[in-house]
Amino acid sequence: MNKMLKNRVHLIRAMIDSKKVLSDSTLIKVIDDIIGKIRKNENKAFLALSLDDNSKVSYSKSNENNPLNESRRIKTTLQRYIRRTMLITQEQISDAHLDKFANNVLTLTTTNFGTALKIFSGQEITNFYMRSGIESCMVGGCNSFKTSLYSLNPNKVQLVCYSDQVRALLWTDDAGNKILDRAYPSGHHFIELLRTWATRKGYLLRNNADQLTNPANNGISDYKDHYITLKHGGVFPYLDTFKYGEMSGDKIVLTNCSTFGNTILATTDGSHVVRVMCCKCKSGIENGSVLRDNYNNSYCRTCHDNLSFVCSWCGGKFFPSDQYGSWQVCNKCFSFMRGFSKNNKCSCGNCKAKIEKFNRIVAQNKVAETSKKGYQAVFEFVDSI
Repeated sequence: MNKMLKNRVHLIRAMIDSKKVLSDSTLIKVIDDIIGKIRKNENKAFLALSLDDNSKVSYSKSNENNPLNESRRIKTTLQRYIRRTMLITQEQISDAHLDKFANNVLTLTTTNFGTALKIFSGQEITNFYMRSGIESCMVGGCNSFKTSLYSLNPNKVQLVCYSDQVRALLWTDDAGNKILDRAYPSGHHFIELLRTWATRKGYLLRNNADQLTNPANNGISDYKDHYITLKHGGVFPYLDTFKYGEMSGDKIVLTNCSTFGNTILATTDGSHVVRVMCCKCKSGIENGSVLRDNYNNSYCRTCHDNLSFVCSWCGGKFFPSDQYGSWQVCNKCFSFMRGFSKNNKCSCGNCKAKIEKFNRIVAQNKVAETSKKGYQAVFEFVDSI
């Protein structure tokens, strides 16, 4: 069979398989009509995958004597062919849904990425950002210095670009795993193609392809923490996934684990954020999440919640260092109780009742498995404070 005809069959099968990305029955009906017209070849276009550009389709003019001659065929995107040649309108299927469908077709049909995919290493990455016309906080002669971390570590980080339109960092962690990071620019229809390439190579992926990171979506496809040891020169790029680091001298260990390290690489000016360490678990804390006690000790949210207690008298939440001995009352309430009982000479019934009540000291006895802290509050009656 002619290779063009094989490509045509491959395209139609991919279009049929790609209907599943559209859940709406009305949209699926539109796609079914499109596929039906292409299969019947109503306009004599013999639509097929392009032989020399796997991101495009090609078609023949209606009056062409040799419609399978690639050199005489017109190359375009599947979206544009459906819009301009088949005259499918926005009312029938929106651009967003058409892109979703066509991009999935492209992902299924691409078997050879060829010269469209380029990989840069070392100084080549800095040169790319220096000369590229892309929009980025690290592009241009005045900004490309921020990519020096990449230049210093060609065996640990590369830049992968597809068709000069989408790009992503490709990391090699200390265990030898290759991991494709967030792809730029967000929402581009070639992003899934880049991720398909990485998957076929057996590489790991960032779970969230192109969204801004937070600890909840900063995972890798194997759901594990990964560590990358790098040399640095004191200047750092803005990072997405591997932005948490432990810096020591001219080395920094980066990871996707949000509780690791003393550094966060999340600025766009080439600097870095120094993280405070939790005095209990020793994990790093971003500045906005630091919780302190009255003695200016720093705690992460987890340790703060686990170590603090609620005063049985005022209901306030306090750290153990603010607790008076083993009593379940804070210093402020204890001082007031003692002062009230000692100095109040009023003999009215209300004050006498309050003094008697204050003389009931809240004790804290350790018992087994009564709460997550293993403690139970009990009341003990004593004669005086």
